[in-house]
Amino acid sequence: MGTTLDDTVPRTGNSLKIKGRKIKVQGLDTYLLPERAAYLPEHNLLIIADWYLGKGRVTTASENKENLLSHELNKLQDLLKAYNIEKVLFLGNLFHDPKWAEYEPFQAFIAGFSNVEFIWVASNDAAGQYETLSDNKYKLQMRKQYVVDKVFFFSQEQDNFVQEGFQVVASQSPGYIIQGKAGQKYRMPCFLHEEDMLVLPAFGQFTDMNLIEKVKGTKIYAILANYVMAI
Repeated sequence: MGTTLDDTVPRTGNSLKIKGRKIKVQGLDTYLLPERAAYLPEHNLLIIADWYLGKGRVTTASENKENLLSHELNKLQDLLKAYNIEKVLFLGNLFHDPKWAEYEPFQAFIAGFSNVEFIWVASNDAAGQYETLSDNKYKLQMRKQYVVDKVFFFSQEQDNFVQEGFQVVASQSPGYIIQGKAGQKYRMPCFLHEEDMLVLPAFGQFTDMNLIEKVKGTKIYAILANYVMAI
């Protein structure tokens, strides 16, 4: 099946305009968004990978570092308001600081969305650390994996994945080099779509990219500002 751009999805009698590239994953319409996230409208599900929340605070020279966190949180807030999101999956690395300095303000932020379920599909190490902090009083849930219609969501690629299904993963932060007409080269975040796997770009804008090349049997969707382009 082909891909389409800026498709319209019905929502409670109205139309929801989605800016993104539509692909099929196990028969499910899956939108690759220019905000570096994926959206499954049939399940009102938003997927975010490798946010590294708070990385801008320690990697930039900005004097207004307190506003960097607000800017990052507003990026998620805009997506929650734009689409009919009922559930958010965070895959991979959610926080940058090993001591999770942004943990409390993040929990306070998501607590403001009473109708949205937030789930973190994380590594075993992160899960263990979260258990020592949460004491079951916070809104963020922790899982080792999440499954929707034979689509399996993991924190990273599972080498021993033998299920009759498809895996969506984080922890690779793929990027692709686009060459301009004048020979300029631009490093762009991208989605990597293989036969049985979709790799999401890092949601965090301060995260380094791992550059990839297109090989036979794979599809690359690069993000150019507000446009998702098939390579």
